[in-house]
Amino acid sequence: MVRQRLSLILTLKVLKMGSRNSVLTQKEKEECVELYISGESTVSLAKKYGVYPNSINGILRRRNVNIRKSSEAHRKYKINESFFDFIDSEEKAYILGLFYADGSNNIRRFKAYISLSEVDVDILYKIRSLISPDKPLLYSKRNDGNSNHKNRYMFYIDNKHISKQLENLGCVTNKTFKITFPNWIDNDLIHHFVRGYFDGDGHIGIYNNKARISVVSTESFCNKLKSIIENIGIKCSDLYCRFPERENSTRDFRITGNKNVLSFLIWIYRDATIYMERKYKKYQELISIME
Repeated sequence: MVRQRLSLILTLKVLKMGSRNSVLTQKEKEECVELYISGESTVSLAKKYGVYPNSINGILRRRNVNIRKSSEAHRKYKINESFFDFIDSEEKAYILGLFYADGSNNIRRFKAYISLSEVDVDILYKIRSLISPDKPLLYSKRNDGNSNHKNRYMFYIDNKHISKQLENLGCVTNKTFKITFPNWIDNDLIHHFVRGYFDGDGHIGIYNNKARISVVSTESFCNKLKSIIENIGIKCSDLYCRFPERENSTRDFRITGNKNVLSFLIWIYRDATIYMERKYKKYQELISIME
């Protein structure tokens, strides 16, 4: 009798999980992929969207997402939980800057991660070695036909203390339109923080031997960063609103002229041991042009 009741309860739960009987929209499928990569399980996603777990697995497989083994999903990896307690080194300042630009911090779930294109996976390996060396990077292959969408790797942290500390440091949930420049950072570490931010949300282009830098952030953040850069003698352009019709605080500013650009790059790479190889090579390219 007890077995029959348990079987009935289990059957009802399964039927409830898959009771939606409808196909997920393209947007919902993409959400599933992002949530799974950020640490959600297939079972929790099935409950969230009212489908069977096998449906979620199918969505992930068709997008070439590596599906975690059950043992791996529950495995606990050693983590340097106090890493962000004090921003007192080059590495910490740089990684915080990258989190400001390209990181995400879900305070409610205590999950934080940095997701980058596979061409920049080198920096994720360096970050992983400092915070949780044994934790594997998560991989997502994009096959939606959009050439602008690149295969990605993610370094994922599931830790309450780190998530709360990142929040205290300014990396809040849905930070895109909220972040402000962290004025509390030690003057000797500001250029390392800026290098981290630049590696995430900055761009360096060299066209016909002419270089240009652009940095994207909130109006408040850009104004402060622009002030810091101009105070060291580097000329910047005025802030530029790329999408005025969207009525948000996103702005960018630019540094043009090879001398100005090179001065900025010399500043952010001073005493640097951690950086994206791809952008550092652009720096070296500009040096060779200027010689």
